[in-house]
Amino acid sequence: MTDATAVRSPRIKVAAVLIAALAASSVGCSEPSSPGAGGTSGITAPEGPASPAAGDIQEAEGPMLTVSSPASGATVTAPVSIRYQVHGIEVGEGMHLHAFIDSTSATPIEIAIQGSTGAAVLPSHPLLGGRRDLILELARADHRRVQGARVVLHDLIIEGERSG
Repeated sequence: MTDATAVRSPRIKVAAVLIAALAASSVGCSEPSSPGAGGTSGITAPEGPASPAAGDIQEAEGPMLTVSSPASGATVTAPVSIRYQVHGIEVGEGMHLHAFIDSTSATPIEIAIQGSTGAAVLPSHPLLGGRRDLILELARADHRRVQGARVVLHDLIIEGERSG
């Protein structure tokens, strides 16, 4: 019996460490994780083409950008007020947000920010109308993006000015 216990003991220790890590990562996270349940709508996305599903929040070390409004799936009228918060980095002079619509392959729209918490405005433009994924990245004064400080708002419906 002691042999079986000795074999299971390392497994139990690993499981306990994993459970402790999961519990530690969720401390302070009182926000619901389902997209329709409300709460924080910002989604911190990993670098690269893949983005987590709406409502998923990726734990990040270092700089992080969160958006409390609008929420993914919301209907908004342009110009769009974006409530943001920057964590893990001091917001220096000239730092701003780069906004991309549906893909980061296009030239970004530059959005001014004031400090680590506040509201920024996505201006009205005929090409912004409709159901869109809005990708926001924190950028330095020289336009280099801040690694890890990225948010994707999925299926945002932007109403307002349209091209005709």
